[in-house]
Amino acid sequence: MPKAVSRQARVPALNFRPAPPSSPTRRPHSTRPTRKTRMQLRKLAVAMFAMAAFGALAQGRVEEKEWREIDTPTPPAFEVSRLIAFEVVTMPNLKFGVDPATLNIGPDGILRYVIVARSTTGAMNAMYEGLRCSTGEYKTYARYNASGGWNKVADPQWVPLRNASRSTHTYQFAKQGGCPDDEIPVRVDEVLRELRRPQFKNYN
Repeated sequence: MPKAVSRQARVPALNFRPAPPSSPTRRPHSTRPTRKTRMQLRKLAVAMFAMAAFGALAQGRVEEKEWREIDTPTPPAFEVSRLIAFEVVTMPNLKFGVDPATLNIGPDGILRYVIVARSTTGAMNAMYEGLRCSTGEYKTYARYNASGGWNKVADPQWVPLRNASRSTHTYQFAKQGGCPDDEIPVRVDEVLRELRRPQFKNYN
């Protein structure tokens, strides 16, 4: 009796190499771009990217050139009785507040205000400042003391908030309401709404 051949033995080995065509035929024309075409496409992409980058840079320069700060207004009168307090927890001996009647958003987009600092001994100082939320900068226009009144800063300069210590009153004012949600305020009531929130905010 012949020996049984297993099914596995009868299965031919798989060969993934394609068999040669029985008759030579012309290969279809390739749709892949030629090397010259690829180089031209790359140059076009680079040129378009450069044009887009130049356009964005030019627009930014135009916007920056067009922006101009208005002449510094005279420091407004303030009242201690109107102050809205905000926290500067690293200065426990001083109480800070902003007079809401002094808050003003100018046509240049700068939020200007008077902040009052009072010590536990009764000493008082005030600062007339401007906050530019779009760039994260502030400027001190004038300082006030009870004995001498307002003294204008000779050459006020914009100072980046990121370079200021987190313990400074301006940084805390910006975080707690001056720049609502780190955005540019459009209306004064947006700032007041944030400052009047009852919950304590720890930004240190």
